[in-house]
Amino acid sequence: VKDIHKIYIIADKWIRLSKYNSNSGEKIKNDFDKKAKEVCKNKNFVIIKKKVEIVEMDDTPAYGTETVIKLGVDGTVECKS
Repeated sequence: VKDIHKIYIIADKWIRLSKYNSNSGEKIKNDFDKKAKEVCKNKNFVIIKKKVEIVEMDDTPAYGTETVIKLGVDGTVECKS
């Protein structure tokens, strides 16, 4: 029996669209890896899928005039013995 878990994390902070770049998702990717270690109880694990995506966009943020986005990561891991 395979020990497979789905993990979905949404970032706490908004990112200004003009500040978004390829490194913007690094913190949430690290959070995903930490969650995978927790779920697998510090055993080895294999990442089957890990996808960073924009999960929310606000065109009229309360604290400014620039569009902001919120990132999420959707993934699946398999825990190994």
